Amino acid sequence: MSKPNQSREHKNDATRMVVHGLQALPAAPLEALFTKNYNAIVSAYSCAPGPGCVALAFDQAHAIAATEFMSCAGVVEGADTLIVGRHERATLSLSNDASMALRHLMVRYTLDTEGPCLRVYDLKTRQGFLVPDIGLCETVTATGPLHITVGAYEMFFLPVTEPRICWPDTAAAGWAMLPSWQILDRRPPCLEPNAIEMSERMGIAMVGNKTHITILPGVTEPSVVANPEAHPSDAVAVLTVAGPTGTATYAVTASQLKLGLLLGRYDRCGVGGSHPFFDETVSRVHALLLQENTTVMVFDTASTNGLRVDGMPTVAGCLADGAEIELAPGNTIRWHEV
Repeated sequence: MSKPNQSREHKNDATRMVVHGLQALPAAPLEALFTKNYNAIVSAYSCAPGPGCVALAFDQAHAIAATEFMSCAGVVEGADTLIVGRHERATLSLSNDASMALRHLMVRYTLDTEGPCLRVYDLKTRQGFLVPDIGLCETVTATGPLHITVGAYEMFFLPVTEPRICWPDTAAAGWAMLPSWQILDRRPPCLEPNAIEMSERMGIAMVGNKTHITILPGVTEPSVVANPEAHPSDAVAVLTVAGPTGTATYAVTASQLKLGLLLGRYDRCGVGGSHPFFDETVSRVHALLLQENTTVMVFDTASTNGLRVDGMPTVAGCLADGAEIELAPGNTIRWHEV
């Protein structure tokens, strides 16, 4: 679907930032959500057009509020990526919780060296999301089913593999057939004391002992250096930013790309937020630069006016040395590898 050429973001309130504002009920045990919504979950799984991952969001009444499907095509084409948030352009729009950001999460389902892999990235909201039995997170990589809490919503991600599971008639029997998972590696995120208190206060529910989850350390603000001549020794690229009000250069490190670097006008963006180079045709949170394995990509985060890489419209594109990212006419970023 083409994106309208709008200079402002209509029909969406400004992002309401609530520091660690997970105003949800205590995380519901996954078994209770699964049992209550068993028929709907099985239907969504059965209707999946191919291998991939079904994403389901549950409201405060623990009823399904929205569903989406991510393919696992093994190529960057956007079908394997969801943007979750209050914005009407989000792939999975969850609009009934004012504490959520307009663009809160990016979720990817991709083929990794070990097989299909689910990655969840908080878009620098300072709220994160909750993984039951783990705590508040900014980034999670998982194989197998995954249950998280974001704002007032519970989310459940169920991989669809071939051959398909032949689900039984009863929820109890279906729960027993849920694919197994195991925690193989985990690193806790960097949390402030009030975030730790919040995760304890929410009554984290035990999901089980079968999920393969890797948690990358979180950062509250991406750190960028606006002078390529003084960039840190571990810089891997320099971004040349050009907008109607000026130009600047940013040195980018591998750790920043691993966690994700936001592009846009909002102050939580690592490029553009603290320096007003972009005009209002650029969304507040417009795109995300991210490295997965050895590939650096840029993703459209449900922006109003879309994204172009080397002149071609895209929702997800790989970056080669010298690539030009266009957020809107007259608002560009040039990617230079160091």
